[in-house]
Amino acid sequence: MAPVAQDESTSSSSDRPVVLLTGYGLFREYSSNSSKEVVDRIAATGIEGIDLRTEILPVVYDSVKKRTQELHEQCKPCVTIHCGMYSEANAVILEQVARNTGYDVADVNGDVVCNNCCVEQAPEFLKTCFDLEEIAGNCKTEVPVYISRDAGLYLCEYIYYLALNRCQKSLFIHIPALSDVFPLDKVVEAVKRIIILTVQQSRQGTTEASS
Repeated sequence: MAPVAQDESTSSSSDRPVVLLTGYGLFREYSSNSSKEVVDRIAATGIEGIDLRTEILPVVYDSVKKRTQELHEQCKPCVTIHCGMYSEANAVILEQVARNTGYDVADVNGDVVCNNCCVEQAPEFLKTCFDLEEIAGNCKTEVPVYISRDAGLYLCEYIYYLALNRCQKSLFIHIPALSDVFPLDKVVEAVKRIIILTVQQSRQGTTEASS
């Protein structure tokens, strides 16, 4: 397994918050994945003041579970942000909750989760501690940013539940398919702004109470 991509900034990372950012590779009939393109662009351009650690993950349940645990232990992020493509989205979408059960759709290898469950004997719903209303309201980018409570019960929601089970300072972002309406540069701008706002909330202690 290749090492996680790390911010190449020459400035010291000791005082910069570490953010783990992931996207997904190809799946189903799609010839590209907008989450990969967005994460790759952010990895290449960076975000001032943030120590970014990025990786593109396969759309495979077992690989996602193992690798995200490794990344969490390796990077020790203050914020974890996972991204995935939702081809029918009409905005960049911030997912608020993740469900533990109901994962009966096969991954790209044809496999499903054991017992259709993320984590045995764990809560059915987990919620991010970030104030998504505040984040969406303060994005002020050309691409609209909406909030959702249904992440789709596939790899996107699966990775989100695993992240929230480790730490509530996690967020899943659904990325629309790239197009003239949603050009890469504008979507990247929105996602960068979201990352900055989550880090600000994390540092200022303005996250929502656990629920």
